[in-house]
Amino acid sequence: MRPAEEHPGGVRDHVAAVLDIGPGVGALVVYTSPDLAEAEIHVTPSTPRGTTTHSVVHARRAPGRGEVHAAVFPALSPGLYALSTAGLGVCGAATINEGCVTETTLAVPERKRNVEDLR
Repeated sequence: MRPAEEHPGGVRDHVAAVLDIGPGVGALVVYTSPDLAEAEIHVTPSTPRGTTTHSVVHARRAPGRGEVHAAVFPALSPGLYALSTAGLGVCGAATINEGCVTETTLAVPERKRNVEDLR
Protein backbone atom coordinates (compact mmCIF):
# COMPACT_ATOMS: atom_id res chain seq x y z
CA MET A 1 0.00 0.00 0.00
CA ARG A 2 1.12 3.54 -0.60
CA PRO A 3 2.07 5.78 2.31
CA ALA A 4 -0.88 7.06 4.32
CA GLU A 5 -1.45 10.62 5.35
CA GLU A 6 -2.80 11.19 8.86
CA HIS A 7 -5.76 13.52 9.28
CA PRO A 8 -7.64 14.77 12.33
CA GLY A 9 -9.56 11.89 13.87
CA GLY A 10 -7.01 9.32 12.73
CA VAL A 11 -8.64 8.62 9.35
CA ARG A 12 -6.19 7.62 6.66
CA ASP A 13 -6.60 8.72 3.07
CA HIS A 14 -4.88 6.41 0.63
CA VAL A 15 -4.23 7.53 -2.90
CA ALA A 16 -4.45 3.86 -3.84
CA ALA A 17 -4.20 0.51 -2.13
CA VAL A 18 -1.87 -1.74 -4.07
CA LEU A 19 -3.12 -5.31 -4.01
CA ASP A 20 -0.92 -8.06 -5.44
CA ILE A 21 -3.63 -10.08 -7.20
CA GLY A 22 -3.19 -12.30 -10.23
CA PRO A 23 -2.34 -15.91 -11.02
CA GLY A 24 -1.89 -17.79 -7.73
CA VAL A 25 -2.59 -14.73 -5.54
CA GLY A 26 -5.68 -13.01 -4.13
CA ALA A 27 -6.31 -10.29 -1.56
CA LEU A 28 -8.55 -9.86 1.48
CA VAL A 29 -10.23 -6.78 2.97
CA VAL A 30 -11.75 -7.33 6.43
CA TYR A 31 -14.23 -4.62 7.47
CA THR A 32 -14.86 -4.18 11.20
CA SER A 33 -16.66 -1.92 13.58
CA PRO A 34 -14.77 1.04 15.09
CA ASP A 35 -14.40 -1.06 18.27
CA LEU A 36 -11.53 -2.91 16.57
CA ALA A 37 -9.58 0.19 15.47
CA GLU A 38 -5.83 -0.52 15.82
CA ALA A 39 -6.45 -4.20 16.68
CA GLU A 40 -4.58 -6.92 14.80
CA ILE A 41 -6.57 -9.32 12.66
CA HIS A 42 -4.79 -12.63 12.04
CA VAL A 43 -5.42 -14.91 9.07
CA THR A 44 -4.36 -18.55 9.19
CA PRO A 45 -4.62 -20.78 6.11
CA SER A 46 -6.24 -24.19 6.51
CA THR A 47 -3.26 -25.88 4.85
CA PRO A 48 -0.92 -27.78 7.20
CA ARG A 49 2.18 -25.77 6.25
CA GLY A 50 0.38 -22.43 6.08
CA THR A 51 1.77 -19.42 7.89
CA THR A 52 -0.34 -17.03 9.96
CA THR A 53 -0.06 -13.36 9.02
CA HIS A 54 -1.69 -10.26 10.44
CA SER A 55 -2.82 -6.75 9.56
CA VAL A 56 -3.92 -3.83 11.72
CA VAL A 57 -7.42 -2.34 11.49
CA HIS A 58 -7.30 1.33 10.50
CA ALA A 59 -9.97 3.95 9.88
CA ARG A 60 -9.89 4.75 6.17
CA ARG A 61 -11.86 6.73 3.63
CA ALA A 62 -13.36 4.54 0.93
CA PRO A 63 -14.83 5.99 -2.26
CA GLY A 64 -18.60 5.86 -2.09
CA ARG A 65 -18.58 4.46 1.46
CA GLY A 66 -17.09 7.27 3.57
CA GLU A 67 -15.17 6.23 6.65
CA VAL A 68 -14.65 2.50 7.16
CA HIS A 69 -12.53 0.44 9.53
CA ALA A 70 -10.63 -2.30 7.75
CA ALA A 71 -7.59 -4.55 7.74
CA VAL A 72 -6.07 -5.21 4.31
CA PHE A 73 -4.17 -8.34 3.31
CA PRO A 74 -2.73 -7.44 -0.12
CA ALA A 75 -1.39 -10.86 -1.18
CA LEU A 76 -2.64 -14.26 0.01
CA SER A 77 -2.46 -17.68 -1.60
CA PRO A 78 -5.84 -19.11 -2.66
CA GLY A 79 -7.64 -21.17 -0.05
CA LEU A 80 -9.66 -21.10 3.14
CA TYR A 81 -8.45 -18.88 6.00
CA ALA A 82 -9.53 -18.59 9.63
CA LEU A 83 -9.78 -15.01 10.95
CA SER A 84 -8.92 -14.28 14.58
CA THR A 85 -8.03 -11.56 17.08
CA ALA A 86 -6.38 -11.77 20.48
CA GLY A 87 -9.63 -11.10 22.36
CA LEU A 88 -12.04 -13.09 20.19
CA GLY A 89 -10.04 -16.11 19.11
CA VAL A 90 -11.24 -17.54 15.80
CA CYS A 91 -14.13 -15.32 14.78
CA GLY A 92 -14.62 -15.82 11.07
CA ALA A 93 -13.44 -17.38 7.84
CA ALA A 94 -12.76 -16.26 4.29
CA THR A 95 -12.06 -18.04 1.04
CA ILE A 96 -9.41 -16.43 -1.16
CA ASN A 97 -9.57 -16.98 -4.92
CA GLU A 98 -6.69 -16.21 -7.24
CA GLY A 99 -6.97 -12.93 -9.09
CA CYS A 100 -9.80 -11.70 -6.83
CA VAL A 101 -10.31 -9.42 -3.85
CA THR A 102 -12.40 -11.04 -1.13
CA GLU A 103 -14.27 -8.68 1.18
CA THR A 104 -15.78 -9.77 4.49
CA THR A 105 -17.13 -8.14 7.63
CA LEU A 106 -16.00 -9.18 11.09
CA ALA A 107 -18.65 -8.48 13.70
CA VAL A 108 -17.76 -8.13 17.38
CA PRO A 109 -20.28 -9.89 19.63
CA GLU A 110 -21.86 -7.59 22.24
CA ARG A 111 -20.34 -9.61 25.08
CA LYS A 112 -16.83 -8.89 23.73
CA ARG A 113 -17.08 -5.10 23.46
CA ASN A 114 -14.26 -4.42 25.96
CA VAL A 115 -11.92 -2.76 23.49
CA GLU A 116 -8.74 -3.35 25.48
CA ASP A 117 -9.36 -7.12 25.39
CA LEU A 118 -9.51 -7.05 21.59
CA ARG A 119 -6.09 -5.52 20.99
